[in-house]
Amino acid sequence: MAENSRDNRPILGHEPGTPRTIARRPQVWVFALAAMGLAACAPSTGATTQPASVTPRANEVPASGPFQSPSGNIRCTMATYSAGGHTVRCEVSDHDWVATQPDGCQMNWGDRVGLEEGSAAVFGCYGQDLPAPTHTLEYGQIQTLGPISCVSESVGVTCTDNSTGHSFFVSRQTVHLG
Repeated sequence: MAENSRDNRPILGHEPGTPRTIARRPQVWVFALAAMGLAACAPSTGATTQPASVTPRANEVPASGPFQSPSGNIRCTMATYSAGGHTVRCEVSDHDWVATQPDGCQMNWGDRVGLEEGSAAVFGCYGQDLPAPTHTLEYGQIQTLGPISCVSESVGVTCTDNSTGHSFFVSRQTVHLG
């Protein structure tokens, strides 16, 4: 099997005919994974606030905390770590895509993706369950924490670091790290 395959199905918001990569053998960035692990353990130092000039979008939900997709197959958690940065991690319970075990990972792997503010998205190597979802992010809704936004669509969940453009897309059928 090829390390990367191409999937030519259309992606919402992308030019028609643009292929997307289905990750088959992700590289592991130890620093990013270590930072994600620390972020999962570090408590928030307080609520974040938006500048007064920022107006929430009509489809942005005021909820915070862990969420799930309407199908319940995708669960995500967004967090602020003690240094002030933000992170999101999403786990897909039932999926068709295959991930290769990250080098040196002696814990769980294969169904979780993470995005840390300022860094590229990575496949997760983890030892803890995600917190239970507190709400459902309905199709078309957006949840934002700092510069990171996640949108739920019928085709999957996309999370983007709006300060860098780094993102990931997860669904039952595919995963894309960008």
